[in-house]
Amino acid sequence: MQTIRINPDDDARIYETVGQRINRELTDGKRVTWLVCGGSNIPLIVKAMDLVDPSLTNDLTIMLTDERFGVPGHADSNWTQLDDAGFQPHQASVIRTLQPELTMEDTCNVYAQELLRATGEADIVIAHFGIGGDGHIAGILPGTEASRMDGDGDPLVTGYDGGAFMRVTMTPKAWQLLDVAYACAFGDTKHQAIERLVSQDIAIEDQPSQLLKRLDEAYLFTDAPVHADI
Repeated sequence: MQTIRINPDDDARIYETVGQRINRELTDGKRVTWLVCGGSNIPLIVKAMDLVDPSLTNDLTIMLTDERFGVPGHADSNWTQLDDAGFQPHQASVIRTLQPELTMEDTCNVYAQELLRATGEADIVIAHFGIGGDGHIAGILPGTEASRMDGDGDPLVTGYDGGAFMRVTMTPKAWQLLDVAYACAFGDTKHQAIERLVSQDIAIEDQPSQLLKRLDEAYLFTDAPVHADI
């Protein structure tokens, strides 16, 4: 995992890095699956997408790392917030997590099938994550059942009551499907979590963002006062 310390105002460095990487892979003729998150990263994702050549997007598939369960289009949905922020996928294949009249269980099963298909058909799988002050990543909260789904018999996607939201999220097991991750964490409330992530090896159950270290290629953008590789 490479740690890149930047000022939060220098967000262009993040979305340009992500957008140009996707553009480069598509230009090279690769099929790209891009997993995106919600929350404070939405503006970065919208701007990264704006840098992708629309004529290349037929080979791009986009889906969420996690979603807030409910009826399609509900106000707290990550997809709804991406749409409201002006996200323009052009000709990309967009896989939406929430489908009409599906239960939580069926939503997880269908999304797991789509995740396996989309990553299996891709030449490269790129994911974009935020990290919470408690060390959570995607919808995987520390100490929850989702944080322990890491074995051979565990699902790729799970749903559970996360307190503020009913969550649908890829599990730790699903990280084996990823090739590249870009993660962002800014603000004083996240500095302690990032210091622990960078300097300590902690169980996934206790700090799910440690999953970034499993990947051969992972980049962490942060303003936390930690050692930076770049």
